[in-house]
Amino acid sequence: MSLSKRDIAGVYTAVLMFLALSVYFIAKHQFVFLLVPFLFVFLFVAIFALDKLLLFVVFATPVSLQLSEFTQGLPINMFLPTEPILFGILLLFILKVITGRDIDYTIIKHPISILIFVQLAWLMITAFTST
Repeated sequence: MSLSKRDIAGVYTAVLMFLALSVYFIAKHQFVFLLVPFLFVFLFVAIFALDKLLLFVVFATPVSLQLSEFTQGLPINMFLPTEPILFGILLLFILKVITGRDIDYTIIKHPISILIFVQLAWLMITAFTST
C-alpha cells in the first residue's frame, strides 16, 4: 500500500496543526486539548472494534472513580471512565437503529436478557408504588 504525495502532505499538515494547537493551549495552561489523540483512538475503537471497547468497560468498571472525588460543586456525579464510554456506546447504537442497520434480535431471548427485563420491570413497579 503506497500513499500518494497528497495523502502524505495531508498527514504532515494535520500533525503540524496539532502541534501548533498543542503549543498554543499549553501556553494558555489549557491541558485538556492534549486528550484529543486519546479521543480519536476511542472513536476509532468504538467504530471498528466495539467488542474491544465493551471489554474495556467491563474491566474498567471496578477501578472507575467518582467525579465528585476530583471536583466539588458539580450538578452531576458520574464514574469515570466507564459512564461516558457507555453513553457513547448508547449513541452509536441509536445511530445504528436510525440508519436502519441490521440488529441481532436473538439477544433479547437470551436468559440473562430476560432476567434483566424482569429486574427492570420489578424496579418500575416498586418505584411507582413507593411513597
